[in-house]
Amino acid sequence: MGTTYVAVDVETTGLDPARDAIIEVAAITFRDAAILDEFDSLVNPLVDIPPFITQLTSITDDMVTDAPTLHTLRPKLRGKLGDNVLVGHNVEFDLGFLREARLAFGNRRIDTLTLASILAPEAGRFSLSSLADFLNLPSNNGRGHRARGDAELTIELFLALRERALALSLGLVSTAIAYVFHFRAVETVGSAYTSIFSTFEPIMTVVMAFAVLGEDIVLLQIAGVLLIVAGIVMPNLREWRAMRLLR
Repeated sequence: MGTTYVAVDVETTGLDPARDAIIEVAAITFRDAAILDEFDSLVNPLVDIPPFITQLTSITDDMVTDAPTLHTLRPKLRGKLGDNVLVGHNVEFDLGFLREARLAFGNRRIDTLTLASILAPEAGRFSLSSLADFLNLPSNNGRGHRARGDAELTIELFLALRERALALSLGLVSTAIAYVFHFRAVETVGSAYTSIFSTFEPIMTVVMAFAVLGEDIVLLQIAGVLLIVAGIVMPNLREWRAMRLLR
């Protein structure tokens, strides 16, 4: 049986989990391309919703007045999340708010933003809507910045990126390793930053692809070896990602 995933998305009154509150949450359980369970709910944040959030999400104070609080929803959400792998776009944002409610601790997670920056770097822009346009994903029917619509689109993005991973040639493994050992022979990189790109990108592409395909223990073992080897250039990860995402 394949891995069970839960796509999660929250809409909030702001960006700070310690100060702001969830106003809508969605958790959609899926395995392969099959939807197993769907849950979404407006949430009463017990504070006024800022006007710019209403403009962004179309969620008003009146809409959440009779909605359950997050405290009330927490037992149901805990059951929906279980110990499944959580999938989200910039998932650490969503998890930050869920953890404030003592949810989603210990779950493995996959960030489609990270996957897309590695498996579809030519997209150039990595917001959920930009990637949906780039990959010709099904429309969320104008429900952007609503929890259910974004969770549904995140599933489509994850499946599209998984297809890209499946299409990778295993010959990339030997290429990646060859690049690594070439890099080890170079004592100073100097200003040749493109040398880091040519070394680092193939390695992480393969590693992330195998992580997506992690049902197979052999592939997991290969991915583990590559992660160890990739540690040689791991210090460059943050700068590499920043340049990729901000260019």
